[in-house]
Amino acid sequence: MGGHLKAQIVPSGGTALIAEATINQAGFYSNTNGDGPVATREFVPVTGQVFTTAARIATLRPTGEFYTSAMTFTNNRAVAQGDVVLLRFWARAIETQDESGTVTMQAYVEGPAPAYQKSANYQVNVSSAWKEFFVPFAMAGAQPAGSLGFKFAFGATGRPQILEFGGVEAYWYGTSRPLSDLPRTSFDYVGREAGAAWRADAAARIEQYRKTDYAIQVVDGEGQPVEGAKVRVRQRRHAFEFGSAMVASRIMGGSSSDAIYRSKILELFNAGTLENDLKWPPWDGEWGASFNRTQSVAALQWAQAQNLAMRGHVLVWPSIRNLPNALEPLVTANDASVPQRVLTHIADVMQPTNGLLVDWDVMNEPYDNFDLMVKYGYDKMAAWFKEAQNQNADAGRFINDYGILTGGGLNTTKQDAYADTIRRIKSDGGPITGMGFQGHFSGTPTGIPKVWEILQRYATDFPELDFRVTEFDMTGNDEQLQADYLRDFYTIAFSHPQMKGLQLWGFWAGAHWRADASLYRLDWSEKPNGAMYRDLIYNQWWTNQLQTTDENGLVSGRGFKGTYTVEDLSGRKLADLTLSASTAEPLVVTLGSSVSAGGRLANLSTRGRVLGGVGKLVAGFVIEGSTAKDVVLRAVGPKLTDFGVPGVLADPQIAIYRSGESVPFASADSWDANLGEVFATLGAFSLGTDKASAAMRTQLAPGAYTVEVSGADGGTGVAIVEVYDAASGAPVQMVNLSTRGAVGVGTEIMVAGFVIEGSASQRVLIRGVGPALTGFGVEGALADPVLKLYRSTPTGAEFIEQNTAWNLANNVEEIVSTTSAVGGFSLETGAGDAAMLVDLSPGAYTVELAGVAEGTGIGLIEVYRVP
Repeated sequence: MGGHLKAQIVPSGGTALIAEATINQAGFYSNTNGDGPVATREFVPVTGQVFTTAARIATLRPTGEFYTSAMTFTNNRAVAQGDVVLLRFWARAIETQDESGTVTMQAYVEGPAPAYQKSANYQVNVSSAWKEFFVPFAMAGAQPAGSLGFKFAFGATGRPQILEFGGVEAYWYGTSRPLSDLPRTSFDYVGREAGAAWRADAAARIEQYRKTDYAIQVVDGEGQPVEGAKVRVRQRRHAFEFGSAMVASRIMGGSSSDAIYRSKILELFNAGTLENDLKWPPWDGEWGASFNRTQSVAALQWAQAQNLAMRGHVLVWPSIRNLPNALEPLVTANDASVPQRVLTHIADVMQPTNGLLVDWDVMNEPYDNFDLMVKYGYDKMAAWFKEAQNQNADAGRFINDYGILTGGGLNTTKQDAYADTIRRIKSDGGPITGMGFQGHFSGTPTGIPKVWEILQRYATDFPELDFRVTEFDMTGNDEQLQADYLRDFYTIAFSHPQMKGLQLWGFWAGAHWRADASLYRLDWSEKPNGAMYRDLIYNQWWTNQLQTTDENGLVSGRGFKGTYTVEDLSGRKLADLTLSASTAEPLVVTLGSSVSAGGRLANLSTRGRVLGGVGKLVAGFVIEGSTAKDVVLRAVGPKLTDFGVPGVLADPQIAIYRSGESVPFASADSWDANLGEVFATLGAFSLGTDKASAAMRTQLAPGAYTVEVSGADGGTGVAIVEVYDAASGAPVQMVNLSTRGAVGVGTEIMVAGFVIEGSASQRVLIRGVGPALTGFGVEGALADPVLKLYRSTPTGAEFIEQNTAWNLANNVEEIVSTTSAVGGFSLETGAGDAAMLVDLSPGAYTVELAGVAEGTGIGLIEVYRVP
């Protein structure tokens, strides 16, 4: 069964407020749109309800504006501001082309022109079963009898629809009852309750189908088992594909929002599709400059470089309204060239994208997009699948449609037709490999047991096909309902053994066809459904296990299928591991060996004076590895006074840039209170009440970054910039740290800190650059740097080494060769820049950059981890 309402009744004490006693006495109007009215009305008999007549509204030419067609009831008595009123009515869907399987109308209560003061305004979505609605509200203003309109509007639907509604009543309670006493429609769905029976079954299937066993044996350099060794098995990527629709212009764009958009893709997903870019009309250039082939292919190449499994959408959308404009007259005229044109298009779009996509929606929405089949024969569907196979036999070939799981799951006619279409394709020799379920839900979500029932129906009919949820989203203003339904729908779908992937149809309100369904609001603040998504994918369905080897050097466990890193206790990588199926043979790793030898740089920080222009504090670092890293970045000013630092930056701002990008993909001018606990777990000093300092937590893909610290309104002063690993027990692997800023005297010299983690010594190249910066157009460079290195100890700082001229170092030849090896720019002999090449044991270190004889200017500290 579909969504349901909790049983509610009309409280006593109310007075009937609507003058019209029956549905057919209500006023009705409809604007015209094109060749006729937006909507039409007729009255139909009803049985089995508390009312006997309903209004049937056919919205034939929707405008997108609800008020272009409406029915109106009026009040039969005066009402005062603040009076409590209860509106009650029933509605159901008769026909809809909307992908949610529901119909839409607007229920609102307003006063007369010119103010049209509204006291209530709700969008109503209903499926095919009668639903009762209660809408309580308080009057926004006083209205005399006959002036208050109880209105039901029908023009805002995106596609033609037919609905029925009736049983309209309104009750006036004045001030005799508080608003909280009145019933309110609260949509729910079967299976939402914590103890729902389906949950245990789904959990068992997830354990069975989505996880597998592993075994690891740890040996020493002689091949002997090591007992008591700590081994961490850390997941890097799911095998199951969790994705989203994406926009090519956003992926390739240069705005700050585009940068955030890309970073969120890498943070949240391992798969996706281009939302519109590969559809036939935009592919052919009909949708304007925001869509073009070069951009689309480049976006797919970017996705491939980020290891995202991308789907193609769509090869054939077989209705005139979804074909290129040039084909409309040809199809209308039954031109014989059209079938070949379709095959040519399939080749035209698949060839330049070959190797960039894991599968294609070969055909989309055949239930009500069938012009090509009617004109040229239903056997052409199989021909499209055959051509897709000819172009790329390795890519999956899917059919895709809406309204199968949505609308309460009650559209059995469409469900049957979907199965019949697949059987027809197969009988005609079409090499179909999968079926897609779009999943566009509204405020009446399908019950979870019903979703499972439908999936099982197709699993019985087509056990050989892969399943995908291709376009999941849920509209509405109830954000908790959205979050709960995402949790439960994803859980039941993830538990199905034929399900290959789950895909949102967008994630940000700024790039979503239905903004209220997004995970992130326009300002990039996360909604409850976004937090729920992350918790499911990267917490509940994520494996991160630390174990101790037995006397045979063995550890074993069970993890979600995907790719893993095997690490020792210090976080050093010992091996890669892929979990796809259980194996009897353990993975053998040698303790003391590692894929990337030596220690690693982590928890980087630099303190310096922040000026304007080139005097901003700019920290750069490189993250290595194959997966995104969870990091916390801070720019601290006022709190430094607690440590005796004078002249601090009063209001730091922080922004992070990807290498080569001119706009930040994330920035902050303060910090969220929830980060306070994170600071403590990282060993970072508390910021207390210092809300003027800035901090953020974000995911960073491997690559080069710069963090820029500036002062609000051009402010100057001393600040510290910090980069912390935010994942417990998972050091951020960084190959270098570089910070450029103003070098002063006393507490305003530049001080960089870093930590070497691991169990082995690490060779590090440290440079203090001043004169060489002039070659990069930096004015006011520090003329004569002095570089000092200290090791942090329980009792203070232990001096290790000092350098004022790199070419005078004892190991100058090694410094030159190492600089080239790590990709550093060369330094001129005798110019005054400083450098040192040292082997450092694990621990915390600080590097001081100052000027000889208290010289000042712009300086650069660099710390390179030498492979």
